[in-house]
Amino acid sequence: MWRLSFRFEPIRVTIGSVIIAVAVGLFGFLPNTRIAAGIIFAIGILVTIYGFLTLGKSGAIIHEHWSLRRIIRALHNAPERATIQILQTWFPEENFVTSLERLYQVEKKQFHLRVMIVDPHDEGVIDILGARVKLRGINRAKAVGEVTSSLENLCGLKRNVDATMRSSARNGDSPDVVDLQIRLYDFLPFGPIYKIGEEVIFVGFYLGHVSSVHGPMIEVRKESCPDLWQVFEDDFRRGWEASTPYYPAKARGRTK
Repeated sequence: MWRLSFRFEPIRVTIGSVIIAVAVGLFGFLPNTRIAAGIIFAIGILVTIYGFLTLGKSGAIIHEHWSLRRIIRALHNAPERATIQILQTWFPEENFVTSLERLYQVEKKQFHLRVMIVDPHDEGVIDILGARVKLRGINRAKAVGEVTSSLENLCGLKRNVDATMRSSARNGDSPDVVDLQIRLYDFLPFGPIYKIGEEVIFVGFYLGHVSSVHGPMIEVRKESCPDLWQVFEDDFRRGWEASTPYYPAKARGRTK
């Protein structure tokens, strides 16, 4: 659904006013140019109106099914150094991290990755991972394996891309490395979140009996839905601050 919204763009209003003045002056000095003057006048009116009103899509867009293709396309279109924030139980699409690595290797993206994955070893008062797979016919041990695999794939992405950057660096250069931060959460989210730069947030739903990839996807654009954008942005930030930083086993060993 489309809607008109009010705004004030002084530059467009000024340009529109100048065009209108030119049209009026042209007709005043050269009456025979009334058709051209009329067209110019109409353009001035449209530019002025556009300085006060904008036509855009209203609210969030709901897609019937979760779409990895939309996420990859948004990542492809994102700025080279955009911050990518992700919340998942684990990555249900086996090719997601592979596709993400391709963006680094082939398209030379240098994203700042901030990923939250469920803590697979937390079995406190509320076992988040156990509860997540209870109705899905997946035992907890298998779920732990899925989470561990997602963590290893993310760390593998960093190792592979970092190695490529170092091998292609010239002598004396200090190559960039993948800016990857991972945290493990133990709270109860309602669905996956993929925030891609400052353009779009994709939000899903954790269904009890199946993966979220079988549920709907909400697409939230910052420009067309700023209030809802703020809700999900704040939700991710609070979850991130409450989660535990994750370091691969080898990295932990080096810090001892």
